[in-house]
Amino acid sequence: RKESGIEKEKITRISSYFEDILNFLADIENVQQTQLHARRSAVAAIMARNMSHNIGSHVLSYLGGKKEYEDEGFKDPAFFAYLQGRMDFIAECVTNPPTWACIMDMKGDIFDKFMNLDKSPTLLNNIGKSATAIRNGEIASLNSDKIDIVVKIFYGANDEYEIRYPLVGGRYISEICKNSNKQAFSQDTMWKFKDLQIDIPHGISGAHAFYSILENFIRNSVRHGGSEINRILSSNDEKLKITIELEFLPRNKNDGWNKQDEFIRVRIKDNLGNYTKEIENKINDYIKGRNSCIIEEDGSINPEGWGIKEMRICAAWLRMFEPSIIQYPDKSPNILKLLPSNNSACITYEFFVLKPKEVILVTTEGVQEKPESGIYKRNLEEIKSEVNQKRLRYKFVVFNHDCIDENWLKQNLINLPARTIIIQDNKKVDQILSKSVIVISPGDVDLNDTENLVCNLYKCYLTKLFNLQTLKRKKGLVFEGSLYNLLDMNETFQIDSLVELQVVNEINQIDKEQIAFCFQHDERGEKEILKKLNTIPYLEGHSSISQAGKMLRDILLNRNKLLLLRLYEAVLTKIMIADERFFSKFFNKNSSVFGNNTTVSMEMERKGIDIINIVKGNDEGEVKVAKEKNRGLHEKEISDFFAGIDEDKYTFFVIHQALISDIIGEEKFKQLYNEVISKKFRYIIIHSGRGLINVTPGFKFLSLSNIENFLKNKVALVELLASVKGGRKT
Repeated sequence: RKESGIEKEKITRISSYFEDILNFLADIENVQQTQLHARRSAVAAIMARNMSHNIGSHVLSYLGGKKEYEDEGFKDPAFFAYLQGRMDFIAECVTNPPTWACIMDMKGDIFDKFMNLDKSPTLLNNIGKSATAIRNGEIASLNSDKIDIVVKIFYGANDEYEIRYPLVGGRYISEICKNSNKQAFSQDTMWKFKDLQIDIPHGISGAHAFYSILENFIRNSVRHGGSEINRILSSNDEKLKITIELEFLPRNKNDGWNKQDEFIRVRIKDNLGNYTKEIENKINDYIKGRNSCIIEEDGSINPEGWGIKEMRICAAWLRMFEPSIIQYPDKSPNILKLLPSNNSACITYEFFVLKPKEVILVTTEGVQEKPESGIYKRNLEEIKSEVNQKRLRYKFVVFNHDCIDENWLKQNLINLPARTIIIQDNKKVDQILSKSVIVISPGDVDLNDTENLVCNLYKCYLTKLFNLQTLKRKKGLVFEGSLYNLLDMNETFQIDSLVELQVVNEINQIDKEQIAFCFQHDERGEKEILKKLNTIPYLEGHSSISQAGKMLRDILLNRNKLLLLRLYEAVLTKIMIADERFFSKFFNKNSSVFGNNTTVSMEMERKGIDIINIVKGNDEGEVKVAKEKNRGLHEKEISDFFAGIDEDKYTFFVIHQALISDIIGEEKFKQLYNEVISKKFRYIIIHSGRGLINVTPGFKFLSLSNIENFLKNKVALVELLASVKGGRKT
């Protein structure tokens, strides 16, 4: 029927009304996007300014002269790696919100690196140097000999450790005591120390969030310490003492926090005793008062309290929040909190880091979760939501047969960890999925056995990935006399006939044909060992105090099943890294572990890590792969090189973004990936120091400093690569 004029007018009005609503919503979205960019710009400005101030003005300024640079800089190459890590962290902060986390040891991976053990302490030797006073008739500065760092780890009653870092001969060393015992562990008893494992968003680059908090805290103590700092400098014995307390569980039952199964509490304090109500009010204005925002209503940066704001930005990162979230009211528990001045005369900040999450079971069946052991349960919609929010940080993601959406899984492989498992009953899994996830049967693992679930999942994962059941070589060997003597004849540790680690003292104690890997102690002559063990696929040197040595002691002396399985995963995992910087650094360089008969590249290859470079050939459009072989350079056309690799030999292929964009070309790389690379490698990861911007879409992304820091620690490197999630979607 024909519409009347009145009806047409109504329709026009309604249409106009809805158009106004849509325009209004679009304006809101535009404003929100503009504010997000303004907040991220503010984060970049705050962090760049603070790096310029804390490290530029107060560290690098003392290294600027030629003599100082030679005396300090070249003695401490680790400081350059520290700067590189900081730059990677800032790049990630402003381009890529945290999407994954990696398990790291609090002492071994974080604090020992900050203290730069056994090397020149460039950072701590200079960061407080601007504070001076007269001592014994001379000008005294707040150098490393005047800064004392103490770390306390509290697991529970009668389970507490204190880590001290005394300065000996101009170098920091570490000492560890347990409970009230002031006697430090000896080298032979160090294996009794239980390092605290935490989840750090984005690995070693994310660890710089912790370092930034420490730097700002030290700088604030120095700057505002006043007469107390003068007293310390004027004394021969007094020091600025920074104490970091980590509570796995609350020390006081009446002083707990929200979500204790997810967070570890960190408190950091000094010993200056000059904390007043006036100082408390001023700092709280930057944490929760008028000046806590990072941008004003007009989008301009709030210029107040940038040091405190960087601490809040970094504490947010450690909780896996987008850093600019500090613009808004605080989370529970607080991202960063200043304890009241009536609690102590020493200023104390509190923030939280993440407890590792072991397993997420995606199922509707009646299995029980056990949060205190890191085991959780979700249904399919809940896990989809967690993936969309980019807050998934479990070692294992297990999809039970009742909760499988293959199309969604294929679309979200980039956002899932390498250790993703599907439990399927008699139904074929999509070919793309079966290449990227582990498929097991319902009878392979008991999901209700929470006590052994993580170990059992590792066994399933390793068995399927590396065919453990049929491997002829699957026995591990440690060749070390001192550890052999410590074990008191209990020199073999075995799990279900799948994995076995044995310690020997003599070369004739082993059957070389059964050995999959060997850790050789530095006390043995390398030529004798290399000649007799040259048929063993994996060979790694270690010392009693190296990370490998400590790990082997933990496995064998504590009978640590989980760590033994992690060791096997690392040993059997083959990795290829395409990076022109690593290739140049290692090419034809003698190994410091195995001497002149072995190059660094050969040493890495013995550990299952191949380093290659990708270069342009002489002909137009020609691209070649360069590899070290017998101390010479071996080149091969790129398609032929990848075609010649055995399928399933390598688990990870890690490639520098610049090799894709500048040498291979985006289109040719995608063609190579579809035709050959995807068939030869299980997982492909792109690394770069530029952040996520302009990275080739469709692949997981990792910052350069993460790889560089973990190259010498294969277990940590594999844990890192298995944990990575997120990248630019296609």
